[in-house]
Amino acid sequence: MLEHNPERNNEIAKLKAELESVKHSYQLLQDIAMSSEGGIYIVQNFRFVFNNPGFCNLIGYSTEELKGLNFIDIVHPNDKKLMKLLFHGNYSEIRQKQSSSYTFRVITKGGSLKWLIACFGNRLGRRACIARFVF
Repeated sequence: MLEHNPERNNEIAKLKAELESVKHSYQLLQDIAMSSEGGIYIVQNFRFVFNNPGFCNLIGYSTEELKGLNFIDIVHPNDKKLMKLLFHGNYSEIRQKQSSSYTFRVITKGGSLKWLIACFGNRLGRRACIARFVF
C-alpha cells in the first residue's frame, strides 16, 4: 500500500510543472523553426537529421530526399575538404583561426549555388553542423 508522503507529493508536483514548462519551450522552438522561411538544418555524420520547410524551399530537395543524401554530396567541390575537416574537428589544417561559424557553398537540386553558414558543436553527444541559409 502506498504511503501518504506530503514531501514526496510536493516533489512530484514540482517535477510535473517543470515537465510542462519544458514541453511548452520545446513546442515554441519547434513552431519557430518550422514556420521560419529561413532555411534551418542539422547534419550529423554527414546525414540530415533535421530541416525545416524553409530549407527545402531554398535548396530544392524534399525532407525525404535530404534524408537519403550524404550532406557532402551537395557541398560545392571547393568547400568539401573544409567541411570534412570541420566535421572531424580538425582545425589544425585550417589556416584561419578557429571560429564559431563558417560560410560555405552548396549546390541546389536545380544546380544553382547557395551560401550557408555552419556552426559546429555537439548535439546529443555527437558532433553536429547546425546551420542556416544565407543567400
